[in-house]
Amino acid sequence: MRRLGGQAARGLWVVLRVLLALGLGLVVVAGSGFAVLAWQLAEHPIEMPWLAARLEAAATAATPAHIRIGAATLAWEGFRAGLGAPIDIRLLNVAVRDTTHGVGVEAPRVQLVLNLAPLLRGRLRPHSIAIIDPRITLNLDVLSATATKTDETAWQATLRQLGQRVVVRNARISASGRGWDVTRLDGEMTRQSDGGA
Repeated sequence: MRRLGGQAARGLWVVLRVLLALGLGLVVVAGSGFAVLAWQLAEHPIEMPWLAARLEAAATAATPAHIRIGAATLAWEGFRAGLGAPIDIRLLNVAVRDTTHGVGVEAPRVQLVLNLAPLLRGRLRPHSIAIIDPRITLNLDVLSATATKTDETAWQATLRQLGQRVVVRNARISASGRGWDVTRLDGEMTRQSDGGA
């Protein structure tokens, strides 16, 4: 009887050692994969065509505007800017046409800095958005006709979706039918804790 108990213990020890070795091997492979991904992101942005299509579909479904995104890349500047650097989604050749409100925007570069907590839950929630070199066209007749119809709560909900901070650099604004242009506009909007900007 005593011998059977010793064999069972020895068999259990062998099974535990195999499971431990497999678990440790899995941790090493996952860690190596994560390190390679981090190194690739730090060296150069990784192009993700499927992300551009998903962002385009989600943004078009959430707004009355038609949105086109040329390309999307994923980047991280962790080794240069410190390990706490956020993950960025860089969008190229973004075009927004909102004929309902008379607004059109074309931006060669848009950078979304992601919040880590929602990202871990599988949601893309930007912390900040930087719109670089946009060309904004306004139809003031349509814009003034629809300005009184805009619901303030819908505007505040849109601000919450945009993130904590929106930065616009080197924007050019033109108004059709009025003959005026703004050749360079830089702006920054930060959302306050009460939801206002």
